[in-house]
Amino acid sequence: MKKQALHLPTQLLSLDRIMGGGIPKANLTLIYGEANTGKSSLALQCAVISAKHNLKTIIIDSDNNFSPNRLSQIANYNLNHISPLIFIFKPQSFNEQSLLIEHLDDYISNDVILIIVDTITSHYRLELGQMDKIFSLNRDLNRQIAYLANIAKTHNIAVLLISQVRDVFKNGKQQVEPVANRILKFWAQTILNSRMTNNPAIREVLIEKPSITKNVDARCLFMINKTGIIDLDIQTP
Repeated sequence: MKKQALHLPTQLLSLDRIMGGGIPKANLTLIYGEANTGKSSLALQCAVISAKHNLKTIIIDSDNNFSPNRLSQIANYNLNHISPLIFIFKPQSFNEQSLLIEHLDDYISNDVILIIVDTITSHYRLELGQMDKIFSLNRDLNRQIAYLANIAKTHNIAVLLISQVRDVFKNGKQQVEPVANRILKFWAQTILNSRMTNNPAIREVLIEKPSITKNVDARCLFMINKTGIIDLDIQTP
């Protein structure tokens, strides 16, 4: 894998195929879904794949849920080579997250290929209860994502935003959507919805907004195991 490639592979062959090669570089990709649907595992798997090619990943762990044990499982025997190429930042507040993202350029080198924010909305959501802060929170979240979009384009980096979800009712049905739905979907060039299936062992990624227009609503089926996520099949609408 060369940095000049247009996409960052996920190692889910069906997902890479319907996305034109994987997570697009120079763009923002949003992945959202309920807990235990494989969002963080997918992101970490991309980081491990990049590290195997001596490329670096920056992870902004706003949820404070980064698991060295999970990295060890996915990296397997390559851990000693991979772990020095993955850099973890843990902002403790929404303001710290803003400051980190605004100064992220200071940490970008030519061999950084991926930025992961997991999750972009955790600190934002914690402060939403203060009604007098909604306008400033939305303004600051917009500014954060604008900085990330500029970094993606300027440095030809893939940026993967992971979002928490909230329950909403649409057309008489309960559904989920990303927290800060309008802001995130405005900025994201690619949107993936990771969700459960009727089989508790199987997950799926729905391509809501792809780089290849004809693949809207294509689905990739996968399982989560100790070594990451495993491709099962591909279904088209």
